[in-house]
Amino acid sequence: MPVAQVVAQLVDTPESTGSGEWIVWILLGAGIVALWLLIRNTRKRAYRDYWERRKREEERRKNDPDMRKD
Repeated sequence: MPVAQVVAQLVDTPESTGSGEWIVWILLGAGIVALWLLIRNTRKRAYRDYWERRKREEERRKNDPDMRKD
């Protein structure tokens, strides 16, 4: 017998409560996707800002005669 069948026999699953259950699962899934998108976009923005700051600092060092490595 596959493990899934044995587990299904041992676990008492509650009856479906109707359409309200689906709404909750859809909202939960939408919330997880929204958080994932928020984190992804925040990380992209932070990465882009980091490289822009780094490039500005490099340009500032090149243009500042006291900071050049000649």
